[in-house]
Amino acid sequence: MESWSGRLAVTGIGLVTPVGLSAPASLTALRAGISRIGALRSFQVTNAKGEPEPMLGAEVPTIPANRQGPERLVRMAEAAMREAIALARAPRCRKDQRYGLFLGTPAANPAGRILPYGPGLAQHLGQVLVDLVGNVSLRLCETGRASALQALRLAAQELAREEKPIDLAIVGGVDSLVATRTLTFLQANGRLREGRKSSGVLPGEGAGFLVIEKIETATRRGVIVLATLETCAGELDSTPFGKPNKAAALTKVFRGIAPKVVEPRPLLISDLNGERPRAFEWMFASSRAPFYHGGMPHWLSSESIGDSGAASGAVNCCWAVGALGRGYAPSREAVIWGASDEGAREAVVIKSAAGAS
Repeated sequence: MESWSGRLAVTGIGLVTPVGLSAPASLTALRAGISRIGALRSFQVTNAKGEPEPMLGAEVPTIPANRQGPERLVRMAEAAMREAIALARAPRCRKDQRYGLFLGTPAANPAGRILPYGPGLAQHLGQVLVDLVGNVSLRLCETGRASALQALRLAAQELAREEKPIDLAIVGGVDSLVATRTLTFLQANGRLREGRKSSGVLPGEGAGFLVIEKIETATRRGVIVLATLETCAGELDSTPFGKPNKAAALTKVFRGIAPKVVEPRPLLISDLNGERPRAFEWMFASSRAPFYHGGMPHWLSSESIGDSGAASGAVNCCWAVGALGRGYAPSREAVIWGASDEGAREAVVIKSAAGAS
């Protein structure tokens, strides 16, 4: 298991989702339970009678349906990244400083469902950052749904290094499951929640970014600390998706972050998406998690924006930061966890800046 533990400041967040084109709009809608799940504009399925009917999902309404692939991801990611950097008031990187971009994207070739968009997307966002804050190093996590949480762990490790640490990290994730190629793959594998099925994916999309830095750096800059990142853990699960999974890897991750969970009923936020195999894995893991007790609050962004894939970890972290900062979270700390089809299992603990102990 790979892990990090310490305390870092979250000083910026940015979001583009089907329920909002900024962090304030998206978080207000998520808090209110507003859903954008409806008929997708560009994809239909065939019902039991052989008749075409629209597929349900959630998409960002301002992006034309024919804008798919890298262009769609770039539009969402760039807007969310710019918002996070503006909120953090990140200064231009001096010659003696190092900034890092840590980006979570879909896996390079998950069963052939998409093209490997990650490298080109990271290069584009890196060029945007050159204009905004100066040169940055790039770290790409092409590990699917849990990739943004993995990127957060790697960023924390880089910030905490004793030798040549980075000074500021921009961490995010972006994905779209409403692309025709992805929807076709999910349908062919029986994973869409269509017809009378009670389980399966309601596809969504989005982008989320956070700015994290050392608390002393944020204090010196005079910026507001929105929340604190306390610990991260990650493990690889080799069980193929859909096969019986007894949650050994996810359990190990939960036990890795448990020492930092001090509240009796922390808020849980996850990327559960309505698929039965993932629910069963959570059932096994939760029964062994030291911090879990029945009836704990468990928020799911997929209920409002569908499954946002590799963006979900970043979206959920931004939701936690907003809820903790605004005081409507039912606890002063949140456990955010995610699981990729490709095997990555990740979890982080974020605490209220006022309530962290």
